[in-house]
Amino acid sequence: MTTAPQPASRPLRVLAIASGKGGVGKTQIAVSLAVDLAAQGRRVLIVDSDIGLANADLLLDVNPSWGLVDVARGLVPIEDAIIPTPLGPSLLPGKSANATELSDDEKLALMASLDSLGNSFDWVVIDTSAGLGDNPLFFASASEEILLITTPEPTALADTYATARALLRRTNRRRLSLVVNMAEDLHEAARVHERLNLLVKRFCAAEIDLAGWVAFDSSVHEAVMERLPIVVERPTSMAGKRLRALSQHLLKTPPSQIADSEVPSELRFFWQHVYGQASRRVPAEPASPDVEKFFGGGPLPRPTPPAGAPE
Repeated sequence: MTTAPQPASRPLRVLAIASGKGGVGKTQIAVSLAVDLAAQGRRVLIVDSDIGLANADLLLDVNPSWGLVDVARGLVPIEDAIIPTPLGPSLLPGKSANATELSDDEKLALMASLDSLGNSFDWVVIDTSAGLGDNPLFFASASEEILLITTPEPTALADTYATARALLRRTNRRRLSLVVNMAEDLHEAARVHERLNLLVKRFCAAEIDLAGWVAFDSSVHEAVMERLPIVVERPTSMAGKRLRALSQHLLKTPPSQIADSEVPSELRFFWQHVYGQASRRVPAEPASPDVEKFFGGGPLPRPTPPAGAPE
């Protein structure tokens, strides 16, 4: 039975769900976490920032009339664009017929609109688009916590490393979190994390924590076909259980990527705080072939000299 949302007495949590490539289950994880958090009494807003390929609305069984781009362009107030869903969270949809990126002015307008929500939510879960584009890096950087989603495939891991490197260069944080999706078991997830963390520690002077793992489970496909998150359609499946465990982990674990003193506790101050840092543009380069070979079992890649360095 769903618990009624509670008054604003908890610090705000802003969580970005990001990935280096598509097809790793990012949106299913984002929506499932949001639904489970809402079922435990948290007031949750999902921001679907995957403007070109937004589909969080499909898993939440809603038909949006307006989207994030309309808010950013001043066509509709954010209160009219946010819609309640039958599964608990509210949704700021990302659907747009004629946009794939936001301009700097549109980002600023969107942040001002989010700022106006005050303390309406306890959790904001941002489903970013995949890859190294400016939009996904901006929205991930504009979050208190970043969960990187990967699978054990070498290509997915190489793209995850490239995304982690870009985010660490763009922000001041020295720690990110990882979820290994479609893993055979905890041991495979731990091996994946160990190799990825080795590269991040050696070449980025940072660390990636293993926040959780999700089993490879055919029930996920069935849930997608039913247009439902796995925690609703198949809550007792292996994937459903692992996602609910991840939700519990997030609730019990205080954020560690940004120092507490750097994060305002109210939504209306958070977006002002992060905008400048999130807007920084730094080179975002794909991983080298040596990195992909490393994740396939090859040797540790050699350090790459900075752009413009002498041979």
